[in-house]
Amino acid sequence: YRNVTFGGKDGGAPYVKELAKICSHAILLGPIVIGRKSIIAPGSVVIHDVPDEKIVSGIPAKVIGEVSEKNYNF
Repeated sequence: YRNVTFGGKDGGAPYVKELAKICSHAILLGPIVIGRKSIIAPGSVVIHDVPDEKIVSGIPAKVIGEVSEKNYNF
């Protein structure tokens, strides 16, 4: 999606696994891993790893739900 920021911190950068969705205006900082088929909500600031098939949102981002077939295909 548009206007996503990837930022390095402590010599590392974000790593995004396959099928992850990162919505507009999200910010990913540091040596973190974005899990397979996870969803990052719009405007979230992610500073910790995101597990596979989880939905995260907020500043800082926290897990708010599980990815299902219905919500993954929005």
